[in-house]
Amino acid sequence: MKRMKRMRSKDYWKKRSEVVAGRQFKKTDNYILSLHLDYMEALSSIQKDIEVFYARFSQNNEISLQEARRLLNSNELQEFKMDLKEFTRKAKDNKNLQWEKELNNVSYKVRVTRLQALQTQMRNQIESLYTKQQNDTANILSGIYEDTYYKNIFEVHKGLGIGINFAKLDTNTINKVITEPWHGDNYSSRIWNNKEKLIMELQTNLTQSFIRGDSIDKTSKTIAERMNVAKNRARTLVNTESANIVSKSTFNSYIGSGVVKEYEILATLDLHTSKICRSMDGKIFKISEKEIGVNAPPFHPNCRTTIIPYFADTFDIERIARDSEGEIYYVDGNMNYGQWYKENVDNNSGKKCHDIKLENNLQNTIKNVSKQLNINEFTNEMNQYYKNGNEKVLMVHENQMNELRYSEGNASYHLFGGISLERPNKMINRRNKLGNGYIGTLFHETGHGEDFKFFKDSVENIDKYMKNSLPMSSSYYYMKDATKKDKRTLAKLINNEECNDLKKYIRQNGKMNESLSDICVAITNGKLTGSGGHTTKYFKDKGKVQAETFANLTTIYTKGDKETIALLEKYFPNTNKEYFNLVEDIIKENYDNLLKKLTITK
Repeated sequence: MKRMKRMRSKDYWKKRSEVVAGRQFKKTDNYILSLHLDYMEALSSIQKDIEVFYARFSQNNEISLQEARRLLNSNELQEFKMDLKEFTRKAKDNKNLQWEKELNNVSYKVRVTRLQALQTQMRNQIESLYTKQQNDTANILSGIYEDTYYKNIFEVHKGLGIGINFAKLDTNTINKVITEPWHGDNYSSRIWNNKEKLIMELQTNLTQSFIRGDSIDKTSKTIAERMNVAKNRARTLVNTESANIVSKSTFNSYIGSGVVKEYEILATLDLHTSKICRSMDGKIFKISEKEIGVNAPPFHPNCRTTIIPYFADTFDIERIARDSEGEIYYVDGNMNYGQWYKENVDNNSGKKCHDIKLENNLQNTIKNVSKQLNINEFTNEMNQYYKNGNEKVLMVHENQMNELRYSEGNASYHLFGGISLERPNKMINRRNKLGNGYIGTLFHETGHGEDFKFFKDSVENIDKYMKNSLPMSSSYYYMKDATKKDKRTLAKLINNEECNDLKKYIRQNGKMNESLSDICVAITNGKLTGSGGHTTKYFKDKGKVQAETFANLTTIYTKGDKETIALLEKYFPNTNKEYFNLVEDIIKENYDNLLKKLTITK
């Protein structure tokens, strides 16, 4: 038998466990930022409805309860019922059957008061907000569970130098774990309860505002206060549910590792550490006796105490290996997580099975994005768009798109606001036209989101980059030298005949493949242009060349057009190489390379 490693120190296990848990909590923090924006957007819509209400019905900037309870006239009722049709359609798309049923009941009424109409508008915003929260929370918890499970098994096996066959996860297993009730409820029922509480509070406060004859400013302020309370409840819920899933997944990974039998409580000791976490820090328990909230975290709302594997002095790695009923394999201490995952998770089901899993997961992701963008009828076209796509790029989409935020608006990506796209014209009948335009733009803006998200996840103090106007895209630090190299090479070729294939392609196919044309403009500083893309002036700002090139490459590799890719590999080899270096690091969540590049750039 191969000689086993010497037992690792407690500090080793502490550091590795902190890294695994820390990454999950960072995902939670990023989602909470997105959640904050969702609540702000919902509040803004509600306040606009209130402004319209006061503009129509107030006298001296006040509305009495009697005025609020007057019936809508025929024109107002007709307008309200048009709103109801849109509300009902979205409720149906979101599969919010109860709200859809209630909206249908309201639509049959011939007598509706002003107050009822406003309350329905408000409630529709809340229903949409919490439906999205249900879906997003399910996605974040599922991702946290799977990532924590496999990464902890990897760390245990790597730390000990041996691995024992472990159970692989599937969708049903993950769903069962994240929906399991604890302390009486699961995340879904808690979100539903919070929604009902907020609806009741908003309706009560709105009615009381009219009873008091409050001004529009005071009414809006009252509603904003209740929304802020609800937002804080949502933040606490997400923090606590995430901590619960991290804890459950860690325990299940220790059991799955086949070697960890005991655990030690690890609390972050600082001024914010609770008394119970301080008192539990360093205590050791058997995994078979763990009880969440009693001798295992989370111990309280917003708890971020974690656990580490505990190995007694008498722990014998060789005996564990001999006694194990599972298959033993040895783990190279230099192996990274990506290599381990490929060999021990993907490899067991074979390449073909992995492709099917990737396709199914990505289809679910696309379905979720389609709901956010209100383009459910184009889901099939979106799935067709990437059928020939690069596997690594599709893996990035699978992992990252559920953590990005999508909404209707002008085609753009905002650093903290997410991705917005104008809804396609309903009259579009040529679906290839849709695919070459809207869907290409969707994956382009998604590329920007994935680029920035990896940067944000890597750095600790993003404010420093904002204040100093430094590029906040990972692509800049990976690709800035590569784009310069390719620019120098192309400068020598542009006037030669050997470059004619590229010139001809982007001029004839610019509208069909605007992405390659845009890359040419960016890297050659406008010396090589096609029939689409940004202007040369646009690329003057530092980091624009690399950020747009990354987004354009993402579009190209998502679609997987062979002719376009062949030209990329021929004329932009350095940029292409660095693009995939970044893609690999995003997949593996390997932040070290970017942090090194940031240090060098400084």
